[in-house]
Amino acid sequence: MDLKLFSYDCQAAEGYISCPEGVQGSNDMYIHYNTAQILTIAAVMEIEDPLVYAHCFRVAGYAVTIAQHMHLMPAEVITIEQAGLLHDVGKVAIAGSILNKPACLTKKEYEKVKAHSVVGERVVRKIVGLEHLAPLVRSHHERYDGFGYPDGVSGDSIPLGARIIAVADAFDAMISNRPYRKARTITASARELELCSGTQFDPKVVQVFLKAMREDKEPWRTFTDVTRAFFRYLSIFTSIYIG
Repeated sequence: MDLKLFSYDCQAAEGYISCPEGVQGSNDMYIHYNTAQILTIAAVMEIEDPLVYAHCFRVAGYAVTIAQHMHLMPAEVITIEQAGLLHDVGKVAIAGSILNKPACLTKKEYEKVKAHSVVGERVVRKIVGLEHLAPLVRSHHERYDGFGYPDGVSGDSIPLGARIIAVADAFDAMISNRPYRKARTITASARELELCSGTQFDPKVVQVFLKAMREDKEPWRTFTDVTRAFFRYLSIFTSIYIG
């Protein structure tokens, strides 16, 4: 991805996207928000693995669905959406031979994969205006029971946005083909979320997502209005990732 092109698009987009309800502020603040959006997408597109790239888009979409069904404030939903887009950016530091290995990882390889949440946090902290997303990126592999990584925190000590992304991340991983296994069915994946509710996942988040799955039409993922407008402007609002 040509970051010079993104810089040009950033200048052009600043006056294009209208401010969503709940994110109003001064014009300068909102221009800064638009810039941050572009940097977010650019950072994700820099990841060479197309599977990770597509996965990040889908996870963000599921996370927005959950957040909206939890009736979070629009600004909170946007924060969770952006963190979802960036949650696996740390995988840029992991060799493709490990990420795409068609067999079980060695202990050493698994430790390298686990480091992606910390690496991702460091990357996000370096993007001006997105520092507030860093805790969500760092914590999206924490478990509700405290046996996750990297910090082993539990319950409400895990940021709500990270708890939402964790459910969205796991669901998309289960229903997707991976080099080492075939995709599970939607029914089996939903059942797994339910089985892990209260241990791996926040039970309230799981409950909300499963309810959305029962009541809403597939693919159970959406994006905020400002991001949809942004994607349309860059002509990457495609059925492949958005559904």
